[in-house]
Amino acid sequence: MKKLEIFFNSLEQNEKRTIFIAVLIFILFIGIFFIYEQYKKIKAIETKITKEIANYNEVLELASIYSSKKGNLKSLNLSDIDKISQISGIKSKVSSIKPINYEGKELFEINLENITPVELETFINNLQKENINIYAITIDNIRQNNNLKISVIAGA
Repeated sequence: MKKLEIFFNSLEQNEKRTIFIAVLIFILFIGIFFIYEQYKKIKAIETKITKEIANYNEVLELASIYSSKKGNLKSLNLSDIDKISQISGIKSKVSSIKPINYEGKELFEINLENITPVELETFINNLQKENINIYAITIDNIRQNNNLKISVIAGA
């Protein structure tokens, strides 16, 4: 440290000023560099936050759509269909039940396999007893040994 002080004192006034300005410029450059790096990190975080806010808003929108559709399906649900198919004696013949949008309404499509016309009539009567509307009935294959493959679209 003494040698540095002796060296600095031996310099002329112009040389001291030049070194002082060079050190200030170097410190300023390093400071700007670190500030710029922090600025880039902040911008990246702001971009990330903006994306997350957009995702959050999308989730909120989907949740509101889901809750509004869930409200439409409130009067008829899978357990009701399961109960009615059990009462009708065709629970084992229900191949699938899925929610669908039919003519702007949220309904259920109930697919039945190997069902006889009498069993279908019983099932339809039990649906109507529960005040469930039937919007469409599709027969996919006509009578194989008096058994039908049926698709019923029903809802409240």
